[in-house]
This record gives sequence, structure tokens and C-alpha cells, in this order.
Amino acid sequence: MAETPIYSWPVPGTGDEVDIPQGLTDLAVASETDLDALADTVAGLDGGGGGGGGAASSATFSAGSSAQSIPNAADTVTAFGTAVATDPLVVRSSSGAGHKFTLGASRVWAIYATVRYATNGAGGEKAVSLRTTGGVTLAHVGGAAAGIPATYCLGTTRYLASGTEIIVVCYQGTGGSRVLEPNDGAWVHIDIAAIG
Repeated sequence: MAETPIYSWPVPGTGDEVDIPQGLTDLAVASETDLDALADTVAGLDGGGGGGGGAASSATFSAGSSAQSIPNAADTVTAFGTAVATDPLVVRSSSGAGHKFTLGASRVWAIYATVRYATNGAGGEKAVSLRTTGGVTLAHVGGAAAGIPATYCLGTTRYLASGTEIIVVCYQGTGGSRVLEPNDGAWVHIDIAAIG
């Protein structure tokens, strides 16, 4: 198994036998480990020195135990109905079938989301996008493996202006509705942190 050059995430190497379910699991575990380390780092920031953007702030929201249905061939805003950790700089509100998050300061933000489709059906595209409500795609991931659950992790770290509204959009084209598998929020969640 090879690794990505910056984050050392596991990826198939040339000539490796590809075990898609295990590969997705390995990537999700590596992503979660890196996100935990990022959260620990952000929690330890005091916001001073070096021209930083003030005190650190972060919020986490999950789907809890709600299994949201994603219709065929339509963009659907993901619902994150459970507040795990809140911050006054991240305001959650309704947006279509899901939620949007309004950023309350112009800062460098780290935003990472995980979404898992419970069943993959017979195949067809499944995708997840991290977007602004203004139509800017911040990150996108997808695939078309058949017959297995599909977990997608995506994120971005960039400067975003105060008032920017963030959404996570799910799309799938498998021929019928598919549900997300929240696993009490472990597989459907978003982490938003101001880091600079």
C-alpha cells in the first residue's frame, strides 16, 4: 500500500490488489485520525502572536441517528441535526432538506465532512460536495463502486469571509433513493474550525 505525499494517507500503489471496502475504511480511519489531531491543535491555540486571527473556535455537528434519504439524480443538502459542539462563530440553520452553516468571522477555516451511503445498490455515481450557498465548490469527492456502503471524506482549509454559508451536498444516480448511514454521527458529520 502506498501513501499520499503530504498526509501519508493510504492509497493503492502500482501493482497492488485493490480491496475497495478495505481501502475506503483505511482512508476514513486515516482521515479521522488527522481530523482528531487537527482538533487537538486548534483546541490548544491561544489566538495570540504572529498576526493570528484571534481565539480559536470550532463546532461539530452530526446526523445523530437520523438516516437521511437521498433521492436519485438530485442534489440534496445534507442534514446535520445533532449539535456535538457549538461555537457562536458557526451558526447552523435549515437549508432545503438539510442544514447550512454561516461563518461569523473572516478567518482561515478548516472544514471537513464525512458522509456514508448505507447501501450502494447496483452501482451508479455517488458524490459529496462541500459548497458555499453562493455556488462555489470548495471540495468534491465521488465514486461508483457497486454493492457496498460508500464512505466519503472531504475538506478544505482556506480563508472565507464572514457571512459565508457552507453546505454539504449529496448526489447519487443509482436509479433509486439511497439512505445515509449515520451510525450515531460517526459516519455523517461536519467539523468546522477557525484556525487563523
